[in-house]
Amino acid sequence: HTWVEYRYATVDVYTCGRNSDPHVAFDYIVSQLKPKEYTKYYTDRSSRPK
Repeated sequence: HTWVEYRYATVDVYTCGRNSDPHVAFDYIVSQLKPKEYTKYYTDRSSRPK
């Protein structure tokens, strides 16, 4: 999602599977976009058996 007039963007990273690491994907995006600042929120939405 981007708001060019504010020079602002948000990125959602969704992964699935045990071998996926959303933190690696996030770090790659940050390294490519080189933002002046960023905030990282993490939500675990896995459906692990209780």
